[in-house]
Amino acid sequence: MRMLSLIFGSLIAFFVISGPAFSQIAGVVVEAAQPAELQRGGGRVAISERMQLQLGDVITTGQNGRVQIIFSDETRIAVSANSRLVIDEILFDNTNRASRFAVSAVTGAFRFISGNSAPEAYSINTPLATLGIRGTIFDFAVTSGRGVDLATFDGQVRLCFLNGGCIQVAGNCTIITAPTHAERFEQPETLDDKRRLLEGQFPFVVRQDVLRRDFRAPVRSCGYQRLLDRTERQTAPATERASSSPASDPAPERSVSASSASGGATASATQSETTSTTSATTSGASATATRTEAGSTVTATTVRD
Repeated sequence: MRMLSLIFGSLIAFFVISGPAFSQIAGVVVEAAQPAELQRGGGRVAISERMQLQLGDVITTGQNGRVQIIFSDETRIAVSANSRLVIDEILFDNTNRASRFAVSAVTGAFRFISGNSAPEAYSINTPLATLGIRGTIFDFAVTSGRGVDLATFDGQVRLCFLNGGCIQVAGNCTIITAPTHAERFEQPETLDDKRRLLEGQFPFVVRQDVLRRDFRAPVRSCGYQRLLDRTERQTAPATERASSSPASDPAPERSVSASSASGGATASATQSETTSTTSATTSGASATATRTEAGSTVTATTVRD
């Protein structure tokens, strides 16, 4: 009996210690800048390139830290400095497509590029809001005391407050904020407001050169592609720079759109650069308003029950 107890105890210890080895591999780190730390169970270790990630892993970056991850379904997530990401639940089938892909962004700035899984499988949780993915490329930032900022570049994202109220966001460099101390979504009113928000909340828009090419987004409409082009020309070999002439970079076309549905009301908005004009009309149960200031035109239509 004593011998059986010893054998049984040894088997339990083996499975407890070796358990993570039997966990499903969720993804692989393809680039890491320190400080970046992985928390798994009760242990902590510095994140390094080619490190495999599992369910329940917590990724934390410090100042100047950064982590780029490719998941088994080709989904890509870039984690910026001073950020924390938790891999909650990812269930892959034998074709490496996820029936469930859930992560939690606790704080910081991130880039998300969806992979081969169905759009309805994706879910990103934050302390204030959730993001549903419809096959897309977008950046988002989670800031304590401010809320969730979202910038879409391709596809659609459904942004919802935890207590209800959602907005469907699409377009090139469309920016929406779910503020902490409000129950309605906000958009920057002027181009200067938009640029300040990009510079303050979206580091991967301003500096894409720190990312691998397969993690980059079409940010030309945000006005920062010229900065990236200039950086790449400066870092290219002298012979390459001499043999290539700078391509003309037209003024970025600014066209953004967003739609929302909450409490029986629907709203849509589009924004583009034009001259200054202001107009508004109201009739019955619907209202349409157009506002242009500092080169930005915003048109909103609201229908009330």
